[in-house]
Amino acid sequence: MRKFTVLFCLIGLISLSLNANEINKNKVYVSGSKNLYNKALNNFRAKNYEKSYLQFNTLFYNNMQDILINFYLGRSAYELGKYEFALSAYDRILIAEPNNSRARLEMAQTYFKMKLYTQSLSEFNEVLKNEKVPVKVKKIVNAKIEYIKSIQKKSFLKATLITGILYDSNLNSTPATGSFNIYNPTVDSTVLVTNNDKEESTSIYQVVGQLNHTYKYSDNFILNSSVTALLMKYSDHKEKDIHALSLSTSPTYLYKDYKIALPLLFDKVNLGHESYQNNVYLNPNYTRALNDKMLYSTGLKAGRVTFVREKERDVNLLEWQNSLKYLTNKFGLFTIGLNLGKEYKLRNQRTDVEHKYFNTYINNSYEIIEDYLLQTAISYKQLDYDDTDVNFQTKRKDKKSDFSMSILKPINNQSLINIGANYTKKDSNHISSEYDKYTIKANLIWNLNLK
Repeated sequence: MRKFTVLFCLIGLISLSLNANEINKNKVYVSGSKNLYNKALNNFRAKNYEKSYLQFNTLFYNNMQDILINFYLGRSAYELGKYEFALSAYDRILIAEPNNSRARLEMAQTYFKMKLYTQSLSEFNEVLKNEKVPVKVKKIVNAKIEYIKSIQKKSFLKATLITGILYDSNLNSTPATGSFNIYNPTVDSTVLVTNNDKEESTSIYQVVGQLNHTYKYSDNFILNSSVTALLMKYSDHKEKDIHALSLSTSPTYLYKDYKIALPLLFDKVNLGHESYQNNVYLNPNYTRALNDKMLYSTGLKAGRVTFVREKERDVNLLEWQNSLKYLTNKFGLFTIGLNLGKEYKLRNQRTDVEHKYFNTYINNSYEIIEDYLLQTAISYKQLDYDDTDVNFQTKRKDKKSDFSMSILKPINNQSLINIGANYTKKDSNHISSEYDKYTIKANLIWNLNLK
């Protein structure tokens, strides 16, 4: 999308130098109008479009057939959003000069702004018929034509496939400590417990497949639906293999500078080839463009996490989500987020279930050299449990920090490679919950537009 945006912005700039001789000929000035023309042109170049429009309009009544006056009258009207007046000006030019590609290009762009895509396509195709149009301009026009065709489609189907391998340095998140004290109710005192667990490392093979379908009911209302399948196979640890299936559907309302979505999500997770967890969530969210470089999103995620074999771990979840995307000129794209939430236990058998939490993060995507994207992320999560743990006689508090870095490199238009690493450190007032680990990953990613 960003590529299209850049190309389309160039249309206006290139059109100003396209076939300039066609516009400059046939200039006619009546007595005293040349000074007004120069003032109007200076105002146009200074982006004082209100003044330039009024001045070129005055000139128009005395020079109705002048090509240059009509052109700048149309351009001024376009910049002011007076698209019908702009079309009238360009139409007068094309009546006199049907092969004037510069005026036709502006007319096509004006139709596009009015969302009259059929008319816009017709005019862009007429521009391509002119053999005098430079190759560079034709390339941009062809990109615009392809974009218009895409937004005219009602249905879109996209597939994504990811295959990769990961290395996990601490498979079971084993604490590094050799021993710790816990409460023994029999003797009513603490006793020393030895931790005999050893850190284990392993390789994990991963495959992710996703089908995403978008149906556009109108320019303002679309329905996004997706199916995602995940397979993670652990070397020599079949009991940890993960098979997961996620379904989602999201009615989405789009407006000028904001959108409202109402996603419904369902997850089914198998662990060690047995049914493990079923989740369902409702995640209404709101996204607004604050300006051309900042995008803010907020949402509420509510749902149920159900454990198939360990019913005592079932919870209801409520989370408030916030994120801000900021595109800088020199340092790439930043994403800053803050999530606040709580998991509510449904049964009273365990003390390590109900808790509140907050999670904050900052991510950055930066093109270090052409076609090499550096992605970095830092996150911090704190969990405060509501119940007193029977072993430690205190309420558990966990703090988890993650640091990650990866390189993304396109191979061609449909595939790319991603190589990176992540370090996790978890601190807790319950020493048995503390650990650190790192993972290394290498993925191949394919994106295909199927329809």
